[in-house]
Amino acid sequence: MNRYLIILLLLVLSGEIKAQNYLEYYRESIKAYEAENWPVFLEMTLKADSLRPNHRSFLYNLAVAYVLNEKPEKAVETLIYRSDFYADGEILADSEFEGLHGLKSWNKLESKILGYNELIDYSELVFTIKKDDFHPEGIAYSEAENRFYLTDIRNGLIFSFAKDGSDEKIEIDLKEHGYWSAVGIAIKGEKLWITTAAFENFSGYRQNLDGRSAVLCFNMESHKLEKVYEVEGEHIFGDLTISGDGTLYVTDSKYPLVYRISEQDSSLQALISSSRWYNLQGLAVSGDSRYLYVSDYITGIYRVNVSNGNMEPLISENHLLRGSDGIYQKNGNLILLQNGTLPVRILSIQLDEEGLGIPETLAYEVQSTLGLTEPTLGVWVGSDLYYIGNSPWQYYEEGKPRTDNWPEIRIYKLSIN
Repeated sequence: MNRYLIILLLLVLSGEIKAQNYLEYYRESIKAYEAENWPVFLEMTLKADSLRPNHRSFLYNLAVAYVLNEKPEKAVETLIYRSDFYADGEILADSEFEGLHGLKSWNKLESKILGYNELIDYSELVFTIKKDDFHPEGIAYSEAENRFYLTDIRNGLIFSFAKDGSDEKIEIDLKEHGYWSAVGIAIKGEKLWITTAAFENFSGYRQNLDGRSAVLCFNMESHKLEKVYEVEGEHIFGDLTISGDGTLYVTDSKYPLVYRISEQDSSLQALISSSRWYNLQGLAVSGDSRYLYVSDYITGIYRVNVSNGNMEPLISENHLLRGSDGIYQKNGNLILLQNGTLPVRILSIQLDEEGLGIPETLAYEVQSTLGLTEPTLGVWVGSDLYYIGNSPWQYYEEGKPRTDNWPEIRIYKLSIN
């Protein structure tokens, strides 16, 4: 169990989500484990899991607690649930669970883990970018120029490339305007929208910038900064999308909350938040602009009715959709770029007339491929989704890039019929 306890502590210390009382329950559970007080170990782990769901370490500990409290079927049930988003093959040889191998449900667990780790790849590598210190996160496409625009976390730059990845240009330097990492990006007519946040990975990062974030609107032709949208307090504005009626939606993963900017708004307008949300990432709009799809990294995808704010999980087993970064809607299909799962993967699911997911249509488009290490955001070009396959978040040490082995950035295309 130690390797999962270490992972948990690292996640807590890195500020993955806001610390809640679950940390106290976690600490009490470890004390009970060390004292071999198995009932209290189970009780405290269940409480931690209820306050911070879908954490792979909590679920591992919970399975161990069920074993120690002579509840083998509950242990396997927990591991099966965990494998839906963290298909860790090492679990199958873990000595903690040797006593479960004779159960029929253990065979189901084995089958699931093996299935989730099978190679599936319907994507096509379109081009690569070899550029040390370039850390792309978001991607947009200009039909007028036939060029891709990519944001840069490390240096706050906006690059553009021809459709085949050639003819690199620096279009905008956010540092020159007093801003930080370039995160999400969207193009609508003559407007270029960018979210910016002061990440530790940013080359100009200083501690007093913590929590600074903004939404920027540039003119596509002149590159003039026309509008800046900020909100008091600490924020991380991440992804953004524009509906057919021109309304801009932005996720704030710090709070978490979804903001809106319509043509009549002169400031960011809070649209919706939820006690079920922990860390917001990508978002997408339905073709008729009725529904907003929002990814909570911890609990899954939610459909929001824009007119009244009502929200509900996309599917009943929403944990299957957790760990999604960019999400994209096209012709009644929702595409999810999942970089918070093991293995990382890309899913598709069809939507019904009410804009909810049809569970039996969930399909894995890409998984267990070597090139897909950190898919982040993408953009539609016709019926093709172009996306960043390996944003280099893992190539840092204490906020500094390891340029000695900086990866070649890969841009992929997934065609959706």
